[in-house]
Amino acid sequence: MRTGRSGAAYWGRVNMASAAEMRQQLAANRAAFREALSATGGKWEQAAPDDEWTPQRLAEHAIGADVLMSTRCFEAMQAKPTDWERKPLENLEAALTTLDAATAISDRAFRYVEDHDLLKMGTPATDTYAKNVGGILQNAIDHFAEHTATLKKRA
Repeated sequence: MRTGRSGAAYWGRVNMASAAEMRQQLAANRAAFREALSATGGKWEQAAPDDEWTPQRLAEHAIGADVLMSTRCFEAMQAKPTDWERKPLENLEAALTTLDAATAISDRAFRYVEDHDLLKMGTPATDTYAKNVGGILQNAIDHFAEHTATLKKRA
């Protein structure tokens, strides 16, 4: 329950990361995803024996989801979402270029989110997150972490 406090003092009391901390974590998880994706090299269309998803499919899914979550943030913040056309990623180079474009969209979506905005109503990609901007941001953070771990298992 909010007690009238704002900013870092309030967010620390309820054990929630600040908006700035969440943006930093998203950037770190995206960088780790990029590194793990880059390490797949020549195995672009090769699924692991225990997984049907290829690095290509993982990249298409994770990058598309990043843009989806950015769009959900734009909507929650009552801003105009960026147009995005999902395209097949033919190779690693295309994936990295597309990831850069998606990063620019995500940065634009989350750049102006402040601590008080984290509780604005919003719709994460799954029902396991709070239905607010903080939930959308946490969903994006966790999603990159999940798929980075999958890619790292293959290395």
